Amino acid sequence: MASVTARRRTASGLVASVVSGCLFHAAYAAPPVSQPQTDLGQTSFLDGEAGPGGLFEVIGNGTTAGYFTDPSGRRLQGDNELWTSSFTIHPAYVSGLPFIGGHLGGEALLPFAVIHQNIEGQPETTLGGVGDVTLTPLVQWSGLYLFQRPLSVRLAVQLVTPTGAYASTRTTNIGQNAWQLSPYFAFTWHTTERWEISGRLTYDWSSRNDRPPSAYGAGSIQAGDQAEMNLSLSYAVEEHWRVGIASYALRQLTDARIGGAPVPGSPQQAFGIGPGMLWNFGGGSVIGTAYREFAAENRPEGFQFVLRLLKPF
Repeated sequence: MASVTARRRTASGLVASVVSGCLFHAAYAAPPVSQPQTDLGQTSFLDGEAGPGGLFEVIGNGTTAGYFTDPSGRRLQGDNELWTSSFTIHPAYVSGLPFIGGHLGGEALLPFAVIHQNIEGQPETTLGGVGDVTLTPLVQWSGLYLFQRPLSVRLAVQLVTPTGAYASTRTTNIGQNAWQLSPYFAFTWHTTERWEISGRLTYDWSSRNDRPPSAYGAGSIQAGDQAEMNLSLSYAVEEHWRVGIASYALRQLTDARIGGAPVPGSPQQAFGIGPGMLWNFGGGSVIGTAYREFAAENRPEGFQFVLRLLKPF
Protein backbone atom coordinates (compact mmCIF):
# COMPACT_ATOMS: atom_id res chain seq x y z
CA MET A 1 0.00 0.00 0.00
CA ALA A 2 1.38 3.42 -0.93
CA SER A 3 1.97 6.00 1.73
CA VAL A 4 -0.26 9.08 1.98
CA THR A 5 2.48 11.17 0.39
CA ALA A 6 2.92 8.75 -2.50
CA ARG A 7 -0.82 8.55 -3.04
CA ARG A 8 -1.03 12.34 -3.24
CA ARG A 9 1.75 12.29 -5.77
CA THR A 10 -0.18 9.80 -7.86
CA ALA A 11 -3.07 12.22 -7.93
CA SER A 12 -0.90 15.08 -9.10
CA GLY A 13 0.70 13.74 -12.27
CA LEU A 14 0.02 11.07 -14.88
CA VAL A 15 -2.18 12.66 -17.51
CA ALA A 16 -1.77 12.21 -21.24
CA SER A 17 -3.39 14.01 -24.14
CA VAL A 18 -7.09 14.69 -24.39
CA VAL A 19 -9.19 15.91 -27.27
CA SER A 20 -7.38 19.17 -28.04
CA GLY A 21 -6.68 18.08 -31.60
CA CYS A 22 -10.23 18.10 -32.95
CA LEU A 23 -10.44 19.42 -36.48
CA PHE A 24 -10.17 23.21 -36.70
CA HIS A 25 -10.20 23.75 -40.40
CA ALA A 26 -13.63 24.56 -41.74
CA ALA A 27 -12.93 28.31 -42.15
CA TYR A 28 -10.19 27.90 -44.75
CA ALA A 29 -10.63 28.01 -48.52
CA ALA A 30 -9.24 24.48 -48.86
CA PRO A 31 -9.46 22.24 -45.79
CA PRO A 32 -6.08 21.93 -44.06
CA VAL A 33 -5.16 18.52 -42.68
CA SER A 34 -6.17 18.22 -39.04
CA GLN A 35 -3.26 17.92 -36.62
CA PRO A 36 -3.37 15.10 -34.05
CA GLN A 37 -4.84 15.39 -30.59
CA THR A 38 -2.23 16.40 -28.07
CA ASP A 39 -1.61 17.71 -24.57
CA LEU A 40 -1.70 21.50 -24.75
CA GLY A 41 -1.86 22.67 -21.14
CA GLN A 42 -3.91 19.74 -19.83
CA THR A 43 -0.99 18.77 -17.59
CA SER A 44 0.66 21.32 -15.32
CA PHE A 45 1.54 21.36 -11.61
CA LEU A 46 3.38 18.34 -10.17
CA ASP A 47 3.04 16.51 -13.48
CA GLY A 48 6.23 14.47 -13.05
CA GLU A 49 5.16 12.93 -9.73
CA ALA A 50 3.29 9.62 -9.59
CA GLY A 51 2.78 6.42 -7.58
CA PRO A 52 3.29 3.75 -6.74
CA GLY A 53 -0.43 3.07 -6.77
CA GLY A 54 -3.49 3.73 -8.85
CA LEU A 55 -5.37 6.80 -10.03
CA PHE A 56 -8.83 7.53 -11.38
CA GLU A 57 -9.25 10.94 -12.95
CA VAL A 58 -11.90 12.94 -14.76
CA ILE A 59 -10.68 15.75 -17.02
CA GLY A 60 -12.87 18.58 -18.26
CA ASN A 61 -11.47 20.72 -21.06
CA GLY A 62 -13.02 23.63 -22.96
CA THR A 63 -11.74 25.93 -25.69
CA THR A 64 -13.27 28.95 -27.36
CA ALA A 65 -11.98 30.93 -30.35
CA GLY A 66 -13.49 33.95 -32.06
CA TYR A 67 -11.18 33.98 -35.06
CA PHE A 68 -8.77 31.87 -37.12
CA THR A 69 -5.21 32.67 -38.22
CA ASP A 70 -3.27 32.21 -41.47
CA PRO A 71 0.33 30.90 -41.93
CA SER A 72 1.70 34.32 -40.90
CA GLY A 73 -0.47 34.55 -37.79
CA ARG A 74 -2.77 37.19 -39.28
CA ARG A 75 -6.47 37.04 -38.52
CA LEU A 76 -8.56 35.54 -41.32
CA GLN A 77 -11.41 37.64 -42.66
CA GLY A 78 -14.98 36.88 -41.71
CA ASP A 79 -16.98 36.15 -38.57
CA ASN A 80 -15.72 32.73 -37.50
CA GLU A 81 -16.40 31.15 -34.15
CA LEU A 82 -15.54 27.77 -32.67
CA TRP A 83 -15.77 26.13 -29.28
CA THR A 84 -14.97 22.63 -28.09
CA SER A 85 -15.71 20.77 -24.90
CA SER A 86 -14.35 17.42 -23.82
CA PHE A 87 -14.79 15.03 -20.92
CA THR A 88 -12.09 12.39 -20.48
CA ILE A 89 -11.94 9.33 -18.22
CA HIS A 90 -8.38 8.55 -17.18
CA PRO A 91 -7.30 5.46 -15.17
CA ALA A 92 -3.59 5.04 -14.41
CA TYR A 93 -1.39 2.72 -12.37
CA VAL A 94 2.28 2.69 -11.33
CA SER A 95 3.35 -0.75 -10.13
CA GLY A 96 6.11 -1.85 -7.81
CA LEU A 97 7.84 -3.69 -10.66
CA PRO A 98 11.37 -2.31 -11.06
CA PHE A 99 12.72 -1.32 -14.48
CA ILE A 100 16.09 0.39 -15.08
CA GLY A 101 15.92 2.12 -11.72
CA GLY A 102 12.26 3.14 -12.00
CA HIS A 103 8.86 1.45 -11.87
CA LEU A 104 6.64 0.20 -14.68
CA GLY A 105 3.14 1.53 -15.13
CA GLY A 106 0.43 2.35 -17.60
CA GLU A 107 -2.51 4.64 -18.28
CA ALA A 108 -5.47 4.96 -20.62
CA LEU A 109 -7.69 7.79 -21.85
CA LEU A 110 -11.29 7.58 -23.05
CA PRO A 111 -12.44 11.00 -24.30
CA PHE A 112 -15.87 12.33 -25.24
CA ALA A 113 -16.05 15.61 -27.14
CA VAL A 114 -18.41 18.19 -28.60
CA ILE A 115 -17.45 20.70 -31.31
CA HIS A 116 -19.53 23.72 -32.27
CA GLN A 117 -18.55 25.94 -35.20
CA ASN A 118 -20.20 28.95 -36.75
CA ILE A 119 -18.22 29.69 -39.92
CA GLU A 120 -19.09 32.49 -42.30
CA GLY A 121 -20.65 31.12 -45.48
CA GLN A 122 -21.27 27.64 -43.98
CA PRO A 123 -24.10 26.10 -41.94
CA GLU A 124 -23.73 26.34 -38.19
CA THR A 125 -22.63 22.89 -36.97
CA THR A 126 -22.53 21.01 -33.68
CA LEU A 127 -20.90 17.58 -33.58
CA GLY A 128 -20.36 15.21 -30.64
CA GLY A 129 -19.06 11.71 -30.03
CA VAL A 130 -16.41 9.41 -28.60
CA GLY A 131 -12.81 10.38 -29.27
CA ASP A 132 -9.78 8.21 -29.99
CA VAL A 133 -8.69 5.96 -27.10
CA THR A 134 -5.09 6.37 -25.85
CA LEU A 135 -3.06 3.51 -24.32
CA THR A 136 0.27 4.30 -22.64
CA PRO A 137 3.07 2.19 -21.11
CA LEU A 138 5.39 4.22 -18.90
CA VAL A 139 8.38 4.18 -16.55
CA GLN A 140 8.33 6.39 -13.44
CA TRP A 141 11.41 7.48 -11.53
CA SER A 142 10.89 9.04 -8.08
CA GLY A 143 13.29 9.90 -5.28
CA LEU A 144 15.90 11.45 -7.59
CA TYR A 145 17.81 14.65 -6.75
CA LEU A 146 19.06 17.61 -8.74
CA PHE A 147 21.28 20.08 -6.88
CA GLN A 148 20.18 18.30 -3.68
CA ARG A 149 16.52 19.01 -4.38
CA PRO A 150 13.86 16.30 -5.07
CA LEU A 151 13.26 15.38 -8.71
CA SER A 152 10.72 13.00 -10.30
CA VAL A 153 10.69 12.08 -13.99
CA ARG A 154 8.63 9.88 -16.29
CA LEU A 155 9.08 8.46 -19.78
CA ALA A 156 6.06 7.18 -21.69
CA VAL A 157 4.91 6.28 -25.19
CA GLN A 158 1.29 7.11 -25.98
CA LEU A 159 -0.50 5.02 -28.61
CA VAL A 160 -3.61 6.79 -29.89
CA THR A 161 -5.93 4.30 -31.59
CA PRO A 162 -8.35 5.20 -34.45
CA THR A 163 -11.46 4.32 -32.44
CA GLY A 164 -13.20 7.71 -32.35
CA ALA A 165 -16.29 8.88 -34.23
CA TYR A 166 -15.34 9.44 -37.88
CA ALA A 167 -17.07 9.71 -41.27
CA SER A 168 -15.45 10.53 -44.61
CA THR A 169 -18.60 12.45 -45.55
CA ARG A 170 -17.71 15.10 -42.92
CA THR A 171 -14.82 17.56 -43.06
CA THR A 172 -14.86 17.92 -39.26
CA ASN A 173 -14.60 14.80 -37.09
CA ILE A 174 -14.03 13.85 -33.46
CA GLY A 175 -11.76 10.89 -34.38
CA GLN A 176 -8.69 11.01 -36.63
CA ASN A 177 -9.02 7.66 -38.45
CA ALA A 178 -5.22 7.31 -38.07
CA TRP A 179 -2.77 5.81 -35.61
CA GLN A 180 -0.64 8.15 -33.54
CA LEU A 181 2.58 7.64 -31.53
CA SER A 182 3.42 10.31 -28.97
CA PRO A 183 6.43 9.69 -26.70
CA TYR A 184 6.76 12.16 -23.84
CA PHE A 185 9.11 13.13 -21.01
CA ALA A 186 7.63 14.67 -17.85
CA PHE A 187 9.39 16.05 -14.78
CA THR A 188 8.78 17.82 -11.47
CA TRP A 189 11.61 19.51 -9.59
CA HIS A 190 11.08 20.98 -6.11
CA THR A 191 13.50 23.90 -6.13
CA THR A 192 12.65 24.81 -2.51
CA GLU A 193 10.28 23.53 0.18
CA ARG A 194 7.41 25.51 -1.41
CA TRP A 195 8.35 26.11 -5.06
CA GLU A 196 8.22 23.51 -7.83
CA ILE A 197 8.73 23.51 -11.60
CA SER A 198 7.03 20.93 -13.83
CA GLY A 199 7.18 20.28 -17.54
CA ARG A 200 6.26 17.85 -20.28
CA LEU A 201 7.83 17.54 -23.72
CA THR A 202 5.91 15.51 -26.33
CA TYR A 203 6.54 14.51 -29.94
CA ASP A 204 3.61 13.46 -32.15
CA TRP A 205 3.72 11.27 -35.25
CA SER A 206 0.58 10.24 -37.15
CA SER A 207 0.02 7.53 -39.75
CA ARG A 208 -1.85 8.11 -43.02
CA ASN A 209 -5.59 8.37 -43.11
CA ASP A 210 -6.52 6.31 -46.17
CA ARG A 211 -10.17 7.25 -45.95
CA PRO A 212 -10.04 11.05 -45.87
CA PRO A 213 -13.04 13.38 -46.17
CA SER A 214 -14.16 13.67 -49.78
CA ALA A 215 -13.50 17.45 -49.72
CA TYR A 216 -9.78 16.71 -50.12
CA GLY A 217 -10.20 14.98 -53.46
CA ALA A 218 -7.33 12.62 -52.61
CA GLY A 219 -6.80 9.02 -51.58
CA SER A 220 -4.99 9.84 -48.35
CA ILE A 221 -4.02 12.60 -45.94
CA GLN A 222 -1.38 12.67 -43.20
CA ALA A 223 -0.80 15.15 -40.39
CA GLY A 224 2.66 16.68 -40.00
CA ASP A 225 4.94 15.78 -37.12
CA GLN A 226 4.71 18.21 -34.21
CA ALA A 227 6.24 18.92 -30.79
CA GLU A 228 4.73 20.59 -27.76
CA MET A 229 5.96 21.68 -24.34
CA ASN A 230 3.99 22.31 -21.16
CA LEU A 231 5.81 24.30 -18.46
CA SER A 232 4.44 25.40 -15.08
CA LEU A 233 5.61 26.98 -11.84
CA SER A 234 3.68 26.71 -8.57
CA TYR A 235 3.98 27.81 -4.94
CA ALA A 236 2.59 25.95 -1.91
CA VAL A 237 0.57 28.59 -0.05
CA GLU A 238 -0.10 26.00 2.65
CA GLU A 239 -0.37 22.22 2.90
CA HIS A 240 -3.50 21.86 0.77
CA TRP A 241 -3.20 24.72 -1.73
CA ARG A 242 -0.84 25.60 -4.54
CA VAL A 243 -1.10 28.57 -6.92
CA GLY A 244 1.00 29.27 -9.98
CA ILE A 245 1.39 29.97 -13.68
CA ALA A 246 1.04 27.38 -16.44
CA SER A 247 1.97 27.61 -20.11
CA TYR A 248 2.25 25.61 -23.32
CA ALA A 249 3.84 25.84 -26.75
CA LEU A 250 3.07 23.94 -29.97
CA ARG A 251 5.07 23.83 -33.20
CA GLN A 252 4.38 21.66 -36.24
CA LEU A 253 7.73 20.48 -37.60
CA THR A 254 6.86 18.95 -40.98
CA ASP A 255 4.30 19.75 -43.67
CA ALA A 256 1.02 17.89 -43.74
CA ARG A 257 0.45 15.70 -46.79
CA ILE A 258 -2.51 15.34 -49.15
CA GLY A 259 -2.34 12.45 -51.60
CA GLY A 260 1.29 11.90 -50.55
CA ALA A 261 2.37 15.43 -51.54
CA PRO A 262 3.52 17.93 -48.89
CA VAL A 263 1.36 21.03 -48.37
CA PRO A 264 3.65 24.10 -48.22
CA GLY A 265 2.82 26.62 -45.53
CA SER A 266 0.73 24.17 -43.52
CA PRO A 267 2.65 24.01 -40.18
CA GLN A 268 0.72 25.18 -37.13
CA GLN A 269 1.94 27.09 -34.09
CA ALA A 270 0.39 28.17 -30.80
CA PHE A 271 1.38 29.48 -27.37
CA GLY A 272 -0.72 29.81 -24.22
CA ILE A 273 -0.21 31.10 -20.67
CA GLY A 274 -2.38 31.69 -17.63
CA PRO A 275 -3.02 31.16 -13.91
CA GLY A 276 -3.74 27.92 -12.13
CA MET A 277 -4.40 26.36 -8.75
CA LEU A 278 -4.20 22.95 -7.05
CA TRP A 279 -6.34 21.96 -4.07
CA ASN A 280 -5.55 18.75 -2.20
CA PHE A 281 -8.52 17.76 -0.02
CA GLY A 282 -6.99 14.65 1.52
CA GLY A 283 -8.87 12.03 -0.48
CA GLY A 284 -7.96 13.55 -3.83
CA SER A 285 -7.01 16.69 -5.72
CA VAL A 286 -8.51 19.33 -7.98
CA ILE A 287 -6.38 21.19 -10.53
CA GLY A 288 -7.69 24.13 -12.53
CA THR A 289 -5.93 26.21 -15.18
CA ALA A 290 -6.98 28.92 -17.65
CA TYR A 291 -5.00 29.98 -20.72
CA ARG A 292 -4.94 32.87 -23.17
CA GLU A 293 -3.47 31.88 -26.53
CA PHE A 294 -1.21 34.09 -28.65
CA ALA A 295 1.06 33.94 -31.73
CA ALA A 296 -1.11 31.23 -33.32
CA GLU A 297 -0.54 30.27 -36.96
CA ASN A 298 -2.84 28.18 -39.18
CA ARG A 299 -5.29 27.52 -36.34
CA PRO A 300 -7.88 29.21 -34.12
CA GLU A 301 -6.71 31.53 -31.35
CA GLY A 302 -8.65 32.05 -28.14
CA PHE A 303 -8.99 30.74 -24.58
CA GLN A 304 -8.70 27.33 -22.98
CA PHE A 305 -9.92 26.06 -19.59
CA VAL A 306 -8.94 22.81 -17.86
CA LEU A 307 -10.47 21.28 -14.71
CA ARG A 308 -9.20 17.97 -13.35
CA LEU A 309 -10.57 15.83 -10.50
CA LEU A 310 -8.08 13.17 -9.34
CA LYS A 311 -8.70 10.31 -6.93
CA PRO A 312 -5.82 7.96 -5.96
CA PHE A 313 -6.44 4.41 -4.83
